[in-house]
Amino acid sequence: QQGVASSRMSDAASAYEAGGSNNIPASPSGSMTAQQLQQQQMRQVAARLGSGSVGEAALQRLRAALRQKVGECAALEGRLRELESTRDQLAGELVAATHAADKASDALRELPKMQQAYQDLQARYAAAVELVGERDEQLEELANDLDDVKQMYRQQIETLLAQQQ
Repeated sequence: QQGVASSRMSDAASAYEAGGSNNIPASPSGSMTAQQLQQQQMRQVAARLGSGSVGEAALQRLRAALRQKVGECAALEGRLRELESTRDQLAGELVAATHAADKASDALRELPKMQQAYQDLQARYAAAVELVGERDEQLEELANDLDDVKQMYRQQIETLLAQQQ
């Protein structure tokens, strides 16, 4: 009977180590908690062992292996949450970069129009500067003419005053 129990124990341990937990049904949400997983695996191991006598040391080894796997599962779940968080952060950065690239692309499409508008404004400015320069020259000439007229008027007045005396 002890040989049969050892054989069952060995079969159960082999099934567990070879991935016997693949037969565990998923919870309705699609994932089991670590405690649920541990309980389910304990039930499966007990069912595989049957009603035979099992050595306490072998059962302890199986429990230790189960605790190790549950710990690994918890660590992997934590790593998964970290990776999901990083993924979400990178997705946000990608959206922002895409938006910035779209804006830059729009600005690049507008560049030729803006360059043409700039050249037109530059030509208008040059024409305006030339017109202002011409107007300033005319004003200066008129101011000089006015000074000349004033000077001639003063001379005429002085000449008339000198004749009357």
